[in-house]
Amino acid sequence: MKRILIVSTWRTGSSFLGELIQSVPGVFYSYEPLHFFDRHRGSKADLIRSVFQCRFPPDYLRHVSGLTEGGQDFMRRNRRVWEACGHDPALCHQPEFIGRLCTYFPVQLIKVVRLRVKELLSMMEDGDEPPQWKIIYLARDPRGVMASRANLTWCRPDPACGNVHRLCADVQEDVELTNRMKTQFPDRFYLLKFEDLTSNVETETENLFRFLGLAVTVPVKVFLSTHTGSSPSASINKLAVRRKNDPFSTSRQSKSVANEWRSKLSSTEVAAITNVCNSVMKMLDYSV
Repeated sequence: MKRILIVSTWRTGSSFLGELIQSVPGVFYSYEPLHFFDRHRGSKADLIRSVFQCRFPPDYLRHVSGLTEGGQDFMRRNRRVWEACGHDPALCHQPEFIGRLCTYFPVQLIKVVRLRVKELLSMMEDGDEPPQWKIIYLARDPRGVMASRANLTWCRPDPACGNVHRLCADVQEDVELTNRMKTQFPDRFYLLKFEDLTSNVETETENLFRFLGLAVTVPVKVFLSTHTGSSPSASINKLAVRRKNDPFSTSRQSKSVANEWRSKLSSTEVAAITNVCNSVMKMLDYSV
């Protein structure tokens, strides 16, 4: 069984990346399992290992099904789960059913924005045999991140989300560690920039999927055509326009989304972010 983990932070395009990989037949997608710890105590490492092994604790499953206070219906992000239990949605809340269904899929995919790379490395070093996961670290221009986060009312008062100093310090450490691990384990760690993916989506998808050992199948090409604005279909383009103002939609034209900060941020805001994030922006080859 292949296990893939996307690690990033809020508003980097990670949902788009997760859905892109989920478009491959045979992928079982777990969206933001660590949201569970917004309301519960426990071990991030234990939960990620459990989900990768198709073991879903009942309280976790209730949370990601939106059945508890503070929970979110993240199970709907796994479209194959909902296809399997569409005739009886209650099945999607049963650990035995979801666990059994999960084991039928050869690829397990998890996306998280609540995990630092140093936590991941500690997790992978803990145990007799390190897990053979494929790790993708997704980065985005801090100016784009902060412009996108401005749309989220809960973000500004949250220091983990609204503070640009923290954002760039965390990302710099994450990128440094990812680059170090890429050198040691080039077949297990992959650093991807959102802007590279959206500006050259077909080539970057091919490169990424080659690393993951996945094929760029027809469903993947259909996903790209409907999510990157490259389709000539008028109906698809109209759909993209309707969803343009939805901050959580992945069906917008991703290339234009990557550069929206240029029109959303004032010159003063751009200068302030660039000043704080100068070091990590240079590290990632962003213009400063």
